[in-house]
Amino acid sequence: MAKVKVWGLILNFIYADVAYQKINHIAMVLIEGSLRAKFAQNNYISIKSMYIA
Repeated sequence: MAKVKVWGLILNFIYADVAYQKINHIAMVLIEGSLRAKFAQNNYISIKSMYIA
């Protein structure tokens, strides 16, 4: 029983870590997207040239 409990805790930590990374990634994408939208009017040409380069 103790072994099962330990494995449960380990898996719990792994899943929590993965979920945290996913949430973090989504948050970064959203923040990046909103920032890019904010500066898109001003820096559209420079962003475009950056992607081409």
